[in-house]
Amino acid sequence: MKRLPLIILLLVLAAACNKNKMEPEIIESDNLCLVIKGKTIFSYDEDDCQISFNPTYCIFRVGDDTMDDFFTLTASVIPSSKGEKIKGDLQWTSENSIQSRKYVQFEVQKIENGTVWLWSKTDRIAAVVKILE
Repeated sequence: MKRLPLIILLLVLAAACNKNKMEPEIIESDNLCLVIKGKTIFSYDEDDCQISFNPTYCIFRVGDDTMDDFFTLTASVIPSSKGEKIKGDLQWTSENSIQSRKYVQFEVQKIENGTVWLWSKTDRIAAVVKILE
């Protein structure tokens, strides 16, 4: 019985540590998305969504065809390498409004074929965006 509180504490700590990393299913998928604190805010669907990228202003947009649902990331620079740290301003739709967060510190987790996986450990935000040629 004396070990039960210790076991519970270790489980809580283990769960907290996992929240500081990008979920494996996100980094293993090439689906463009925005996930905040484990909740998928937006997920790209090729059949009814569009993506855009403005290299001059480092703006990534992912939204449905009507742009009723979307997310936009305005990055400080165009990400170029794993481990790079960038800042970005996010804007996204919720059920009733448009939400935003400024000066989010991201770390590039992976870059492959123009797809960029970004993770903010502090804010627990994952954003997967595409650099279009």
